[in-house]
Amino acid sequence: FYTLVCNNSNYNTHLNLARYGISEYDLTIYPDSIPYKFLDIKSNVEFFLNSNKSKLNALTIDDNNASLYSLSYPPLMAEDIYQVNIPSNTNFNWIKYLSIFIVLTFLALVFLLIRKKKTNTEISEVNSDSLNEIIHENTNQIKTSAIYLFGGFQVFDKKGEDITAQFTPTLKQLFLIILLSSTKNRKGVSSIKLTDLLWPNKSESKARNNRNVNISKLRLLLDKIGDNINLNNENTYWKIKLESSVFCDYIFVQNILIESTKHSLEKDQVINLLNIISSGEISPDIHTEWIEGFKDDIINILVDDLLTISLTQDDPHLLIRLSNTILKYAPLNEEAISLKCKSLYKLGRKGSAKQCYNDFCKTYLDILDSKYEKSFNEIISD
Repeated sequence: FYTLVCNNSNYNTHLNLARYGISEYDLTIYPDSIPYKFLDIKSNVEFFLNSNKSKLNALTIDDNNASLYSLSYPPLMAEDIYQVNIPSNTNFNWIKYLSIFIVLTFLALVFLLIRKKKTNTEISEVNSDSLNEIIHENTNQIKTSAIYLFGGFQVFDKKGEDITAQFTPTLKQLFLIILLSSTKNRKGVSSIKLTDLLWPNKSESKARNNRNVNISKLRLLLDKIGDNINLNNENTYWKIKLESSVFCDYIFVQNILIESTKHSLEKDQVINLLNIISSGEISPDIHTEWIEGFKDDIINILVDDLLTISLTQDDPHLLIRLSNTILKYAPLNEEAISLKCKSLYKLGRKGSAKQCYNDFCKTYLDILDSKYEKSFNEIISD
């Protein structure tokens, strides 16, 4: 099957056509790309096949701009088009060509020696960044009695099996409403509130029946996740309680942020925090009105706490990742871009720092339709 893929951690990104195997794993990324401005709910792309004209079509929309692209179907790679060179039977003067090869090799060595210092510096910077990302990103995901919300809803039972698909859209929302409410106010959510959010157009009896049926289904799924996850009704309020044997990334993040208010976090703790929240917002596939309030609250808390945590850290690589995460949630945060540029500058990557500043200014202008007032020198010395 075909789909479009992009890097959603950048505002100015691009879409590539990707082909996946179904019976066997196979991935092909086509080299050509489509420019795409990714801005959460303000951007969208529709991808479809026009069978009559054998065309793949992509419609990209960001804010008030729309662009339509098309490609002949099935898509082809360069090797599918160009003929393989057939060796000639002509007798070559091997001595002449050997001489040319030696001269070219000598010239290439001279050129490489001249560029050695600059190249080594650039490679050092790239490798440092790459290694830093690998160290920070490669963490083992808990896959037994685990619930993940950041970057997408995913659930593993106590046997380690992925049971996400067993959560219907209604069950998923029911679970999230109770879980998020339980962690926010420690009281949970009332039966009346549940009915208003999930079954607003049904009669009281039908809504109550739907609620009871789905609560029963949810209890069965929670039993699969672990023995220490309980769904209770206390004084008409529904509440979910998780013991430590059941992992939930959202509760883990909450606990570590609370801990950060008491004392400075260790570097490993900050990395574990970033590994989770850098995946993206909670349940990005759900856009109902009730969850947007939770998402906004979480984003505000994350941005404020990450900025506070940055004051206790001195590793510029870690500070760059902190600022990248903040900018993912709040792309116009001035403190984050200042932190990122100063950290890059401290590492001697002045060109990268300036490019990040320029990208921020462009995003600022695109979103707010006004020029960012601070100069590059001001934000790195702020």
